[in-house]
Amino acid sequence: MSLSTWTDRALFGPVDRARVAVLERVVYAVLAFDLWIEMVPHGSRYGAGGLNVAHFAWLDVLQGLPDASTYLAVIFASGVLCLGLALGLGGRAARWAAFALYTYGWAMSQLDSYQHHFFLSIVLFHFALDAGPPEAQRPERGCAWPYQLLVASIAIVYAYTGLSKTEEAWLMGDVLVRINASGGKMDPFLAVAQSAGLSAERFWWLGGHMVVLAQWLIVAGYLAVFLDPARRRRSTAWIAGVGLLTAVAFHAGAEYLELRVGWFSAYMFLLAAVILGPAWPWRLLRSEATGLSALIESRLQGVGGLARAVGAAAVLGASWACQELIDLPSTSALGITAVLLTVVALWSARSRDTAALIGAKITCVLVVAVLCLTQGTVHYDFYRYLGGDLVRRDQPVAALDAYGKANSWAPPGEGRHAKVRKIQATLPGAIK
Repeated sequence: MSLSTWTDRALFGPVDRARVAVLERVVYAVLAFDLWIEMVPHGSRYGAGGLNVAHFAWLDVLQGLPDASTYLAVIFASGVLCLGLALGLGGRAARWAAFALYTYGWAMSQLDSYQHHFFLSIVLFHFALDAGPPEAQRPERGCAWPYQLLVASIAIVYAYTGLSKTEEAWLMGDVLVRINASGGKMDPFLAVAQSAGLSAERFWWLGGHMVVLAQWLIVAGYLAVFLDPARRRRSTAWIAGVGLLTAVAFHAGAEYLELRVGWFSAYMFLLAAVILGPAWPWRLLRSEATGLSALIESRLQGVGGLARAVGAAAVLGASWACQELIDLPSTSALGITAVLLTVVALWSARSRDTAALIGAKITCVLVVAVLCLTQGTVHYDFYRYLGGDLVRRDQPVAALDAYGKANSWAPPGEGRHAKVRKIQATLPGAIK
């Protein structure tokens, strides 16, 4: 087989479109929740002390000093676009905008040091390349070269991490010993191994080697489905299955050890399940979702000329509610992005009946945003992080204000009341 034939089969061979559709929709949805729940609280640190270092030197020249308002505007807008895309709204432009905004969100400052955010930008880049006709107009199986490039990229990521762990510190288990020192999570397994006659040194040695082996088994799984996208060979399913089980075990281990990797494991579980697992669950899910969407759209037939007006009014009302209910900088970015997405979606709507569904979907996006930002600990974390930073920069009055807002959003039994009293004790009576 010539190289050109091999690459043609790998990149342009038939891929089950259900995998592509489900992967894109679910990743976009999870990323929206990740943005609003996990990333928003860290925005309080941006612009502190007038200092910032971007991930790229040229970005420092272009952007100036990003502050909390800048960061949150980008994160809020990214979340609206991602959840809108998950609901089938927006086309090629929305995909590229989501990729650009998300990438700028982490690249603007090295305060964001999660390496997997760079990886997610790679994922979003491949999703943007896949923008084309609506999913309903695509065949069940067909060419999906951006998806295949993503599969190859994931294999490269695992191969790189596998190579990086061939250093002596990993192979001898020294890194695992250091990880275990903070929580002792592996002590029960060590005790079992020692009771079976295995020395501690051999246990950590085996652990280090098993981590490296796991990385390469996962690489093999992704390479197998990359080289055989149609899965004609029986061995492809077996190799992919081993890769899937290994990926689940590997990332479950990372969660068990409580490694600080954000939502990275959730994304890798999802990627492995959709790409390496069997196709029938994703075909069923795609079929049911398509049927539900068609049912809702049919029920909206006959809404008439008021569809666009009703949809637009619902979005404007939800945008106003965001502004009133969320007490964070740049909240208006949620509504502005939603309105822009509504305009684009309505402009390209196939009928007036579809317009009502568009308004309902974008209103749903904003309702979910409000719930994510107000019903958890997002506000509390944002303001307590801000208060702590202001204390370290010797700004006690501003810190009191931040801690006051944190306490108003604190979950039951939590709060920064002790810190407030401590700061008040150091202030002149007139300021307290």
